[in-house]
Amino acid sequence: MSEPSHFPSPTSAPLLVFLGWFLSLMLLWGLDAESIGIGELGVAQTLGLGAVAAIASRFIAPPHRERIGLRGFAWKFVPLLFLLLPVAFLSAEFQQLARALAPPPDAAIVAERVARRLQ
Repeated sequence: MSEPSHFPSPTSAPLLVFLGWFLSLMLLWGLDAESIGIGELGVAQTLGLGAVAAIASRFIAPPHRERIGLRGFAWKFVPLLFLLLPVAFLSAEFQQLARALAPPPDAAIVAERVARRLQ
């Protein structure tokens, strides 16, 4: 009897990662945005890496869900997840407070300092 082959192999795993990142980069390039924000980056990475994962998941031996980490979720933990919502709101407020206390530096002043150091 032959041993079942493992997927991905050590040679195909880096190729899959490269393909996913390349697809993400092409999606970002297709957005043609003047400045790429965290939202655009997140969508491009989700779609690019997700597409490669969806294609590669066909080659994973059964049971597929358990092998890629999808397991059942106990409903008794849902209230604990709702306890994390205040943390998300507080972190957003903390970001606004940090901006008020330490505003970003003026770009012209920073460019002048860099130019002086490079001379």
